[in-house]
Amino acid sequence: MQDALAINALLEQGAQKAVVIGGGLVSLKSAYALRKRGLEVTVLISSGQLLSQMLDAKAAGLLQRHLEGNGLRFLLQTGAIAITGAKHIQGVLIAPATELGADIVIVGKGVRPNSGNLKEFGFKVDQGIRVDSSLATNVPNVYAAGDIAETWDLVREQYTVNATWPNATTQGRIAGANMCGGHEVYPGSLGLNSVDFFGLSAMSAGITKLPMNEGQGGWYQEENLIKVGNLPFYRTMIWQGDFLKGFVLLGDTSQCGVLTALIKAGCPLTQTQKKLAMGKRGTLAVGMIK
Repeated sequence: MQDALAINALLEQGAQKAVVIGGGLVSLKSAYALRKRGLEVTVLISSGQLLSQMLDAKAAGLLQRHLEGNGLRFLLQTGAIAITGAKHIQGVLIAPATELGADIVIVGKGVRPNSGNLKEFGFKVDQGIRVDSSLATNVPNVYAAGDIAETWDLVREQYTVNATWPNATTQGRIAGANMCGGHEVYPGSLGLNSVDFFGLSAMSAGITKLPMNEGQGGWYQEENLIKVGNLPFYRTMIWQGDFLKGFVLLGDTSQCGVLTALIKAGCPLTQTQKKLAMGKRGTLAVGMIK
């Protein structure tokens, strides 16, 4: 809240240019909000696409063009060397002879659980603090939930940190219940994100890019792109055989709930159901999950 109030104060003082460092959700939401307030906004992204943890390359490119059409500027594969200025921000140095003028600089680069030195006290810590299906850590009577908890990923079938609000609230409820003597089981987490920028919605769940070993295990990808007015409607599905392992939706996100349920159910789909999942000839119903 202190950061938000400080940014708002600068805007009210007449700030006109902003540089946002990072291409993730926090950075893009900040850039979007600043652009809506009328600022000139440049986003620096060290990788080759925006939202690399959420979208595949095609969806990211489509969203980038939409954002550029609404006044945002992107510099891909570009990092910040230094933030310049003495008493006040002057700009961001991106090359020895290139400086971007800025009144505000916002940095949003990645997520790292604040586990501190808990490893020294016997906690099992990798990406986050490892918990079991009851959200208990390996230390007796200590539970963990939310962005610090390393839980079982339903799709990747390995322990990881899925730092999202829905995962955190579910984990907190179950951890609290079990701390009070309950016996609730947490089935596992799922990567899931959604955004909306200037009227274009995007949502993804599970695995959004083909694994490196796609040639093994029957992995493949299906995608579909159409134009509706000035907006792109893009859909891609990641399959392992007949199992839906992830999706990216851009433009039309109306079936996100059903598709997410299909991922969580972990049931093989028929060819007809797979066509419906791709939006072909009909609407997929929740009742099709067996």
